[in-house]
Amino acid sequence: MAKKAVLVGINYPGTDYSLKGCVNDVMAMSDILTKYYGFPTGNKRMLTDASATTANILERLNWLVTGAQPGDVLFFHYSGHGSQIVDKDYDTSQEPDKLDEIIYSYRDWE
Repeated sequence: MAKKAVLVGINYPGTDYSLKGCVNDVMAMSDILTKYYGFPTGNKRMLTDASATTANILERLNWLVTGAQPGDVLFFHYSGHGSQIVDKDYDTSQEPDKLDEIIYSYRDWE
């Protein structure tokens, strides 16, 4: 059984929307995954601030699922801004509020 994690924390420094604890969240979560859940250090990928671009997040998510087998543990953690957008493919069984949830990468704020 493999254990893999992708951890993303974005404080958006230098923007009007800056946060203070998102990178700290990622560091704490990384420690928790190793100490309490046995995730090997080499099986965790972290992206923080300027490295947490849309392209890099997608690349890390691809790494996360590549080669996954039944019984593997795959973990994604995101700490940063999020929002909602109108669900263009409206389906009440999936989105009764007609909104999709989104996360903002670092690049989205530039």
